[in-house]
Amino acid sequence: MEERVKQEREAIQNLELDAQLWKTLGALPHEDVCRRSLTSYDPHLHSYHVQVLNESYQVFAREMAIREADDRKASLSIELRLMILQYLIDAKELPLVGKWVTEKELKNGEMFYRGVHSLEMFKNPLEEKFGHRPDDFLEAGLSIGGGKVNYGDIGLKFQALPRIPVLSILWAADDEFSAKVNFLFDPTIEHHLALDTIWGLVRVITFKLLEF
Repeated sequence: MEERVKQEREAIQNLELDAQLWKTLGALPHEDVCRRSLTSYDPHLHSYHVQVLNESYQVFAREMAIREADDRKASLSIELRLMILQYLIDAKELPLVGKWVTEKELKNGEMFYRGVHSLEMFKNPLEEKFGHRPDDFLEAGLSIGGGKVNYGDIGLKFQALPRIPVLSILWAADDEFSAKVNFLFDPTIEHHLALDTIWGLVRVITFKLLEF
């Protein structure tokens, strides 16, 4: 019973946060949002167009709704919705630094990404599923818009959001070592998304890979 109450309380908090984000987005000039986030705005539909991985989403600030462009009835996770909204609100006009860092190298990341926020909860199932099947890891990544890069045994670069690249690397298991998966980011990600939202972004990518 305690666990159920906790889950319901967290759900209410998420909905309240969602509503506050909608209010903030609705007060921002469309031109400013589009310039910062590298997105577009349809004045006829009153909606932003946002690309997440290989899928397009329409964001209707007036209706407080986000819909997948190709499947308007699709159910979208709270992590995906918060990620899109926060990105539209907080994205900055910054060039990429051009290097890759771990989550713990981000500002305050060493403290945040531990315990319940450790990315190991996403890395471990990927290692279990693809550790002996690196070709499937590649195919899964390509199927959601990733591109092959020369890192590890299989490296995949995702354009998670217009200003946010994410690198996922698999070192396949062998007779001597267990499989290892890692996620790397351009340091500018911390200017576009909060640390907990970056956690949600990794969750979104992981679940899509595991669906393959």
